[in-house]
Amino acid sequence: MAHPFLTYPHPSAPAVSCTAAVETGTGSLMIRTAPSPAAPCAAHAPDGARLAVYGRCGAWYAVRFDGTEGYVTGEDIVLLYAGSPA
Repeated sequence: MAHPFLTYPHPSAPAVSCTAAVETGTGSLMIRTAPSPAAPCAAHAPDGARLAVYGRCGAWYAVRFDGTEGYVTGEDIVLLYAGSPA
């Protein structure tokens, strides 16, 4: 599903560009329905969880976790690229 807030490099469905590890220090991260702190929470991801990252909108990343798509801020995740230590 294409999100209205993101610009994708190709007109087809968004592809996963990398993964990210959740590192909040508080136990879990709220995955929001839109790139805004006021947006409703779609899901929670625990510290250490891996998210599929497929886009970016300013300081927000479009992610998929456990079947849920949404947005998280970059301050609570660590991007992991191919060859990065897990």
